[in-house]
Amino acid sequence: MTQTPALRLQRFRKVVRRAGSLLPAAALLYACSSESTEPSSTSVPPSLSLIRITPVGAPAWEPGDSCVERGHDSDGSVAVQVRLTDGELRAPGACGSRSACGHLQFSIAGADFSQSARGSSASQTFSLADAPLGVQYTFSVTLADDDGVALEGADGEPLSVSAEVELAAPGSCGGNPLPQDAGADSGSDSGTDAGVDSGTDAAVDSGTDAGVDSGTDAGVDSGAADSASADADAEAG
Repeated sequence: MTQTPALRLQRFRKVVRRAGSLLPAAALLYACSSESTEPSSTSVPPSLSLIRITPVGAPAWEPGDSCVERGHDSDGSVAVQVRLTDGELRAPGACGSRSACGHLQFSIAGADFSQSARGSSASQTFSLADAPLGVQYTFSVTLADDDGVALEGADGEPLSVSAEVELAAPGSCGGNPLPQDAGADSGSDSGTDAGVDSGTDAAVDSGTDAGVDSGTDAGVDSGAADSASADADAEAG
C-alpha cells in the first residue's frame, strides 16, 4: 500500500511522541542506579578510656582498683593515662575543621584539693605532694574541641571518663618505696668494704715492703761491716 506524504508525517510524529514519553523513565532509572552505587561516608565516633594511674615508685592503678599511692618522689608525682580510639589529638586550638579531633582536659578533684591541665598528650603528670591522704578523689579526662566543648561519643553523650580513687600514703596500696635506702646501704657497704680492703692491702703491702727493705738494708750493712774488719786485719798482719 502506497503511503502518502501526509500519512508518513503522521506516523513519524507518533514515533517521536512515544520516544519522548520513555525519556523520563529512563532518566529516573539511571538516577536510582547511580545513587545505589555511591559508597557510605559515615564515620566512627571516637571513644575514650582511662587505662592507668601511675605513681612514681609504686604499682599503677588500673580500672577496678580502689586505691592509688601518692608518688614516692618529693613531688608526689602521679601520671594519668588514657587511650583514644578513632580520634585525633592536637594542641588546643589546632584542630580547625578536622572531625573527631580535640585536646584532652585532665582534672583531679577532692574535698580540699584539686588540679587541672590540658594538652595533646595521652598522659598527664600531676604533683600531689600537698594533697590530703586517705580521701577519695575523682580523676577525670574529657576530649574537647578547640572551644573547650566536649566531643560526643557513639551514645551521643559527652566524651568523658572518670574514676573514684582513694589517694594513699606510699606503701599503703602494696607498693614499695623507691630504692633510695637500698642505694644508700649499698653505697655505705661498698665504701666500708673498700676502705677495709684498702687498709688491709695497704698494711700488708706496707709491712711486706718494710720487711723486705729492712732485711735487705740490714744484710747489706752487715756485709759491709765484715768486709771492713777483714781489711783491717790484713793491714795489721
